[in-house]
Amino acid sequence: MIGNRFEMPNVSYTHPLAVNLNRRMRNTINILILIFLTSCAGGIQHLPEEKINLAPTSFCDLPKVEGQLVYTRGTLSGVDEYWSFFEIGKRCNDTLNIELDLDTNWENWKNEDKKKINLVYNEYWNKYLIIDAIGIFEMGGNYGHLGTNNSKFTVHELISVKLIEKKH
Repeated sequence: MIGNRFEMPNVSYTHPLAVNLNRRMRNTINILILIFLTSCAGGIQHLPEEKINLAPTSFCDLPKVEGQLVYTRGTLSGVDEYWSFFEIGKRCNDTLNIELDLDTNWENWKNEDKKKINLVYNEYWNKYLIIDAIGIFEMGGNYGHLGTNNSKFTVHELISVKLIEKKH
């Protein structure tokens, strides 16, 4: 190739991508590329259509929707093998101890969320998680280490996992 032309004996060919674009055309293409990249950068989560309209369910209402797919938010914290999923703020039900089942669908979680979860288990004295999740609540068993929790929330989809440093 010589310049923007392929040279062979008795043949001369200009490759279409080797043609010089005028300045206005290059600027237009750059702007379109920039718009495309910034529109994808937001990390928008696309939920299946039936999940878009799920209103958050409070921990007080979880026993009323047992066995149904619901969206809720809580904190995951614990010590050693004793972990529970707690409601944020004032507890409306002191007898509800929830095991958060993240293992059932572990392979579906983003690596970033898995790292946060593992970090909290390894540094439980200094960290906890705020988790928004869609899943199914069940009662009537003994869940967690030595059955210390009386209910379980099996996560089907993690919406958000936020790592929080404890204030000492």
